[in-house]
Amino acid sequence: MPKVERERTKFHDKAPPLQPEPFKPDDEAETDEEAANSSTLSRGQRKRMKRREDYMRKFEFVQYVHKEEEKKKSGGLDLSGLAGGLDDALREKSGTASTRTPSARRMGRKAQAIADAREMAQYQGVVGLDVFQRDPLGALEQHLRNGLKQQQHQPQKK
Repeated sequence: MPKVERERTKFHDKAPPLQPEPFKPDDEAETDEEAANSSTLSRGQRKRMKRREDYMRKFEFVQYVHKEEEKKKSGGLDLSGLAGGLDDALREKSGTASTRTPSARRMGRKAQAIADAREMAQYQGVVGLDVFQRDPLGALEQHLRNGLKQQQHQPQKK
């Protein structure tokens, strides 16, 4: 008699969604009797129910993606390009962090607390400016323009 071939064992499942939606019962609401029987479901029934819920979750995700594509086509505000540019700028600015050797250690708690306090003070200072409070995007635009002018003048000085 030949050996029984087993299927591959799955060790990892798909990642759960970042923001799971609350469970919404179907239109066929369970009665008290059905609720009492749900605790006595067989293993097969539980597996089938789980597969169905997984399929429904996947289907809802597909609908969500289609809605997002429609928003992009209709001309909605898309800031994803801005976020990508910010990531690139951070990588360029903190080149020392990305080129650190794996043996290099992280900042200690005390140093991290000092850095956090310094950042928070700078943030509070920016938020406290009346120019920023009146027009945040305009103030940011002006800051970026001044920074670009300063960068253009620096290579000429060297």
